[in-house]
Amino acid sequence: MKPAIRFRLRANPIKTIKDSSKGTVEKQGKTFTKTVRVPLLHEEQQQAWLECKLQDFAPLETLILQPEPVTYFRKAKEGRSGKIQTVLFDGVITVTDPAEFESQVMQGIGPAKAFGCGLLSIARA
Repeated sequence: MKPAIRFRLRANPIKTIKDSSKGTVEKQGKTFTKTVRVPLLHEEQQQAWLECKLQDFAPLETLILQPEPVTYFRKAKEGRSGKIQTVLFDGVITVTDPAEFESQVMQGIGPAKAFGCGLLSIARA
């Protein structure tokens, strides 16, 4: 039997959508519509996002979600601003692929790592 592991993850659950109002970009001779990141605000969307991120190496056993205050930021060099909506995930997982699990612990999960998101903290259950 594989051991259960408790985890904590502060993450910025988002989805990426095409936004034609942002224009297009050319890559390798093809034209693409620019995309934007949109926060997932509903608990069921946030849980589905996390399940998708963990599905290949550690399915969820239990989960508690805690929404956090919005973080606003400004990119001075680019002259634009934005916001991230972080969520604190606490729960228990069972690791099914140790190599991929180790890789995800090392690289982090999801975007906004510069704002402290993506760190998967683990402990024995």
